[in-house]
Amino acid sequence: MFTLEQRKNFIEKTFEGETKISVKTYEGLTVNFCERINASFILRGLRNPADFEFEKAIAHTNRSLSDIETVFLLTSTETSFISSSIVREVIQNHGDYAHLVPKAVTIPKEDSRILPLYSRRHFQTSEEFLFPKSIPLAESLHSAVESA
Repeated sequence: MFTLEQRKNFIEKTFEGETKISVKTYEGLTVNFCERINASFILRGLRNPADFEFEKAIAHTNRSLSDIETVFLLTSTETSFISSSIVREVIQNHGDYAHLVPKAVTIPKEDSRILPLYSRRHFQTSEEFLFPKSIPLAESLHSAVESA
């Protein structure tokens, strides 16, 4: 739905003024990126037991590939229901998404085109799900809408 650069900008704006936070992008394995930047651990958020089972498998795989540890934090009860799928559906149907995302995330009305919804099962890795490089169906749908 958003380019990598747009997502990076949203995060940078959200944490503007926080000198201990820097935003970096990467390709490849997370553990390789962590090693390149000398990170000691990966911090992940959990909303529910299903998240834990999924994230636990990733954490064990990461630990088998390197010495990196994963630390889990539970979300607050006020935000535990929010997921990228829910946010996309609200945006897709032109609903008020402002309370579901940081203030830095804004979509001009003319850019809130209808995009198909995807779930984790459509992607090989969680990184691909969270940060897709492209979604051919969405691109072809957008092209069809533009040419109509």
